[in-house]
Amino acid sequence: MSAEWARKLNFVFVLGIGGVLCGSLFIQFGLGDLPCPLCLLQRLAFVLMTLGPLLNLRFGVRQRHYAVSMLAALFGMMVSMRQVLLHIVPGTGHYGFAVIDLHLYTWAFVFFTVALLVIALMLMLHPETSSDDRVYPQSDPKIKIAFVFMGLITATLVVATFLQCGWQCPDNPTSYKLVLNSLGLAAG
Repeated sequence: MSAEWARKLNFVFVLGIGGVLCGSLFIQFGLGDLPCPLCLLQRLAFVLMTLGPLLNLRFGVRQRHYAVSMLAALFGMMVSMRQVLLHIVPGTGHYGFAVIDLHLYTWAFVFFTVALLVIALMLMLHPETSSDDRVYPQSDPKIKIAFVFMGLITATLVVATFLQCGWQCPDNPTSYKLVLNSLGLAAG
C-alpha cells in the first residue's frame, strides 16, 4: 500500500471514530442518556485511538503511531468487556441506551475489536520503509480538518464530563452535578 493510500485511510479512520464520538454526544445531549464512568473511559479510549492516525497524517505513516492506536483499542476493549460482563445477567443494573438490541458498551466492544483488526491490517500492508513516506505539508486541508474535528470533539467531551461529574463521577449519573451545584439545586 502506498503512503498516500495509508494517509487517506488514516483520515477516514479519524472521521469514523469522530463520528462514533459525535453519536455518543447525540445520545447524551439529544436523548438525555448520561454516560457512566466506564462509558467515559470508553470515550477516552476512542479519543486515544485517533492519536495514531493523527500522528500519521502530520508526521508520515510510522509503525509506532499504529502501536499507540492499538494500545488504545486494547484498553477500550478491556473497559467495554468489563461493562458487558457487569450487565450480562438481566436485571443487574442500569443498561442505558440500546441500538439494534445491543447496548452502547456492547457496540463499543465491537468497534474496538474492528478498529484493532483494521489497524493491524493497515500495519501489515504498509511497507517498513517507503521512499514516498514524507511529512505532509502543513497546509494540507486533510490535516487541518482532522485535527480541528477531533479537537472540537475532545473539548466538548471534556467540558461535558466536567459538567456532569465535577471532580468525581457518580456510579450512576442522573444529572449534571456541577451545573446543579452552581445553581444551588443539588441535594444535601
